[in-house]
Amino acid sequence: QAFEEERLRKLKEFEKKQGKYADQRRSVKEEEERKIQAIEEENERKRREYEEKKKHLEEEEEEERQRILKQKQDEEDKRRREEMERQQREEAERKARVEEERRRREEMERRNREAEERQRREEAERKARMEEERKLREEQERIRQEEAQKRIEEEELRKAAAAEAERKKREEKEREAAAAEEERKKREKEEKGRKQREKEEASERRRKREEKDRERKEQEKIRRKEEKERARKYREEKEKAKSSKVQETRKKFTSPFNKKKGTGKSKKTRAELAKEAEGKPAQPHHRPEHDVFQKKLPVADPDRYKAPVFEKTDSQRMTVKGALEKILPTGLMGKMKTLIGAFERKDYSAGSEIPLDPVLEDDDASLSTRDSEFFYVVENGNITVEVDGEEVAQAKPGDTLGDTNLFHSSNAENRERSVIKIHPSADGRGASLMRIDQSTYRTILQTEQNREDQDKLDLVEGMALFENMLPEHRQRLAAALKPVTFQAGDTVSTVHEQSGKDIFCVVSRGRLVCKGGERADLKKASDANPNATRPVERGQHFGEQVLQPAGDLMWLDTK
Repeated sequence: QAFEEERLRKLKEFEKKQGKYADQRRSVKEEEERKIQAIEEENERKRREYEEKKKHLEEEEEEERQRILKQKQDEEDKRRREEMERQQREEAERKARVEEERRRREEMERRNREAEERQRREEAERKARMEEERKLREEQERIRQEEAQKRIEEEELRKAAAAEAERKKREEKEREAAAAEEERKKREKEEKGRKQREKEEASERRRKREEKDRERKEQEKIRRKEEKERARKYREEKEKAKSSKVQETRKKFTSPFNKKKGTGKSKKTRAELAKEAEGKPAQPHHRPEHDVFQKKLPVADPDRYKAPVFEKTDSQRMTVKGALEKILPTGLMGKMKTLIGAFERKDYSAGSEIPLDPVLEDDDASLSTRDSEFFYVVENGNITVEVDGEEVAQAKPGDTLGDTNLFHSSNAENRERSVIKIHPSADGRGASLMRIDQSTYRTILQTEQNREDQDKLDLVEGMALFENMLPEHRQRLAAALKPVTFQAGDTVSTVHEQSGKDIFCVVSRGRLVCKGGERADLKKASDANPNATRPVERGQHFGEQVLQPAGDLMWLDTK
């Protein structure tokens, strides 16, 4: 009986243990199924977010295309309406001119009849006066010849004295020009050395930044690899613990990390998509082509191109400056100094003709093809402009001629025949014009703009504030910077005067001094200013409060 009771007790304990093991297996299986379901739900959510974002971007691109097409259509409709209105106005003007011509002819006939009557009455008086006037003219001609002889003698004496003074002045100018040329070469050498040092510093900063990026990526790869290795070891240890506790359940249960049967290709995680995006090249920011110019010029190297410089007096510089202010946009005023230096002075004799329209193959060979692609500024002289043989304007000093030659090449067609005519002045001389050709004008603007863009990009790349930015983001940030010039003693505020918004500033040239305050305004100060607290020089910045955090990047509010 005791043996039977012991056997029954052991049998109950064995059944109890078997039930406990069964409960543990069920709980482990349920936990694994919950984890697998949670992972699948997370992947599905990420896929939906990616599809929604992609759909949103496609809708925005389609709206932008529709807006551009609508804008082009509106411009075309407007141009057609204006053309119809212009034709109607021309027709009305033509009819008015015809009516006016008819009335003029009638009036002319009436006046002719009256004139004939007057001529018959005055014929007798005229014959009587003719003899008296003839005698008076003979006397005046004799006096005029004597005065002309005296003027010729005085002019010869004046020319001799002027030639001697001009020779001395020319010698003095040559000495000054030689000294100025020496000084200019010295300054160019110093400037070239400074630019070379700045380029080397910028390249060194870029190299260090790239090395930091590579080191950061390598560390990230190592960290991810270590995490995967730890996760693998943890799974192996967990599997070993399970197998040691539950030997008989190996054939019934498989590892939760094995792939489910019937599943397709595994979905990519956000980290894998980001890693693939890093290797792709940045998409360029396409801009609409501008077809104002009919022919393209070769791109000039800003570091090697040297604009031509011609000597000028102060009055000549002021004349050219006043003319450029009439035609240049506000954004190009900073390039005016280089453009003024490139203007060439040329003298034309009385009776010369300068074509303003393109010279074609069947045109008169006496007209200069080269002169037809210049922009002119009148310095002095008696000048008129003719269109198709009819005089339309008289030019005075400071006026501009051939403005369209800066934007259209000589192969343009369907332009009216315009010619500049040089008439003799009071002293019998011709005229002097300041001129610049299209190629020089466009190349100067191109190289100056390239230098400005590269300078802004170097400033942004040299700041530690943006060293973690992607290169395309730094380029867009540099393009958003607007150059502003201040004079000595001006105050630079970090708050916009009109909108009241904060602004972010980077010093390109010069030296500023922070004068205090939590939002410290910066003022140009002399070295003797005792209140200067912090100097701000090239490459340094202020007004950082305008930058707002956006993930791992920084963005500039250009609105």
